[in-house]
Amino acid sequence: MTKEDKENRKKLILEGIRWEISISRRPGGQSCGLITPKVILIHDDLDIQITVGYHRSQHKNRESALLIFDLALEELLT
Repeated sequence: MTKEDKENRKKLILEGIRWEISISRRPGGQSCGLITPKVILIHDDLDIQITVGYHRSQHKNRESALLIFDLALEELLT
């Protein structure tokens, strides 16, 4: 497989990504009202679901999920 073929496949796979957001609130205490957004990356064709809720920022969680997916995709395409 050439590098160009690999990039084209990767681009097609990335188009099939679906995003969902799960927001959970913590009960009571000092952390009352803090929102922890979990980002869920779903790809139905590959049957992959990645959930990241480490950061308080939804944007950072999305970047982390995409990075993990990209690393997994590299392993699959090799």
